[in-house]
Amino acid sequence: MQKYIIPYSLLVVAVLSVVRLFFPAFEYVGERNADGKPEGRGVGMWRNGVYNGEWKDGKREGEGTCFWQGNKYEGEWRDVDLRKGRCVMPTALYEGFFFMMLPDGMGKMTADGNVYEGQWYMGKHSGFGRENIPAMMAAVVVISVPLIVLFLIFRNKIMA
Repeated sequence: MQKYIIPYSLLVVAVLSVVRLFFPAFEYVGERNADGKPEGRGVGMWRNGVYNGEWKDGKREGEGTCFWQGNKYEGEWRDVDLRKGRCVMPTALYEGFFFMMLPDGMGKMTADGNVYEGQWYMGKHSGFGRENIPAMMAAVVVISVPLIVLFLIFRNKIMA
């Protein structure tokens, strides 16, 4: 008797195909305009996220909160995209401007006690900014102070 082994990726594709057949891609509960599009306050639910907030002509527009890919996005939405607000991630917090759900423009990222405040472009540090890394600064002070003291003690011998 021969055993058939189904590759995991093929199994995942099959399960997702069945899910798509029986569950709608988008569900909305809330106020609607005369055309039946989301307008006013409401909750939109997708397979991979939820948005609770203001809508205009079927698009996220105004103040709202979105849970997507394990992150919480909240702030001002315009033309479906978060423009200004904050993103709470499992290990970090970003506050500032966004483009396509990525930090873009001026903003501040805090992660593990480290802070970067400055310009961002498509989710990466870009242009001017400053970084405050407390652990690194403490290490520099711990190493630098003894060296400075030794230099002051032996400066005459070093300079001769």
